Amino acid sequence: MSSVSAIEKVTFGRKVIFSDAEEVTVNNVGKIVNDAITAHTINSTDINYLYNYYKGNQPILNRVKKVREDINNKIVVNHAFEIVTFKTSYLIGDPVQYVGHSEKVDSAAISKLNDFMYSENKAKKDEEIIEWNTICGTAYRFVKADEPTEVDDAPFEIFTLDPRNTFVIYSSAIGNKRLLGVNYIVDEYGVKHFTAYSDKYVFKFPDGCLVEAPSDGSGVKVTPNMLGTIPIFEYPANNARLGAFEIVLPLLDAINRLESNRLDGVEQQIQSFLKFVNCDVDTNDLDNLAEYGAIKLKSVDSSLAADVELVKTDFSQADAQVSKEDLYAAVVKICGLPTVNNGNSGISANNGASIVAHGWEQVEKRAAASEAMFKASENEMLKLILHICKYVGDNDLHLRSMDIEPKFTRRNYDDIQTKAQVLCEMLNNPHIHPKLAFEHSGMFSDPETAYTMSESYYAEQQEKWEIETIPDEDGVNGTI
Repeated sequence: MSSVSAIEKVTFGRKVIFSDAEEVTVNNVGKIVNDAITAHTINSTDINYLYNYYKGNQPILNRVKKVREDINNKIVVNHAFEIVTFKTSYLIGDPVQYVGHSEKVDSAAISKLNDFMYSENKAKKDEEIIEWNTICGTAYRFVKADEPTEVDDAPFEIFTLDPRNTFVIYSSAIGNKRLLGVNYIVDEYGVKHFTAYSDKYVFKFPDGCLVEAPSDGSGVKVTPNMLGTIPIFEYPANNARLGAFEIVLPLLDAINRLESNRLDGVEQQIQSFLKFVNCDVDTNDLDNLAEYGAIKLKSVDSSLAADVELVKTDFSQADAQVSKEDLYAAVVKICGLPTVNNGNSGISANNGASIVAHGWEQVEKRAAASEAMFKASENEMLKLILHICKYVGDNDLHLRSMDIEPKFTRRNYDDIQTKAQVLCEMLNNPHIHPKLAFEHSGMFSDPETAYTMSESYYAEQQEKWEIETIPDEDGVNGTI
């Protein structure tokens, strides 16, 4: 699905697809999907453009220069890649962990759920979701139950879907519930094979074609959806489905043009040409000039002096640098990146003023907003995961999605001394449950596991202390 970015393009987020249908049946599923295809095609085209832009295939590579065509530098300063990798690594540098939402939640069950996610390599799939999310403003995840013949630690499987061939159709009624999830694959002949999921049925369209099924239901293969919910979940970056660098595309293109013109200016200054005034010069003279670096000329008009002058174009590198820094500063501000001052963006671990000055506070606020969007979709996915674990998988994992909270951990080792002090003070406060201290101190990337291990260790140490200090039946301290 690769394409060449031929011209500079401005995109404006992804369109959310709605339908007025109250229910999806075999008789109307073809029309619902067909009506959505136009909007999806626009979204898919924009996503492909942004994905290629992120990879470095940017409009400057197709630059056409009409003056001095031989000097035509095409420089890609790939700030799009910089923005995506920074935001992805900052938001989800450490795996998302699940913690109990209240003290009544079974910690062992939470730990088992985290183990299931680890066995499914969910950390990598979360990173894929955030990467797509940051590139094009949305991402999609698919969840299915294991087949009866599968031997796996977790009773479910998780997949990241390509947003260029996946979309969700929402109801236009109040609440905008998911009505249909659609995914298609493209075979070696370029034919698209569509599969649509409602909460009741799975629809497979014949021969890779979208057709409105006749009233008798022929033409579309329909099977019951045993999971009882749509297994495709959308993870939007924001309500507009804007990618992280999408809003600054004109600035990024301008930086590319500026850098290309800047290098052109250097080469054109080096490759300056000679102007001959009142001189008769032939091609042999020019060849001698190229070989020996000097030329002997006679004036055409003896009354006028011959003159040879080097013609060059002055290019101000200082002005170009100021323009570049101004453009990049705008990119940093709009995208919510940390600022760089003279190559030194380091922050003191205990200096809150420095954190604010270098923009890290703004970075954290942007990440917190992204967290909220991610958690909304994650909670919907968890309902299906827990349903599979309870009714499909052979295990005793009984949890409710409202009892679980996805936990992001960022910059875990920054200001570690302060976090340790907070942990100790909270543990010493009899009004604060120890589990809350582990969760909110920021010391641990997996507070649930850390709390469970610590409680187990504390119980072992207490038992050991009692054995060593409480007198036995003979009144002697020591191991019984």
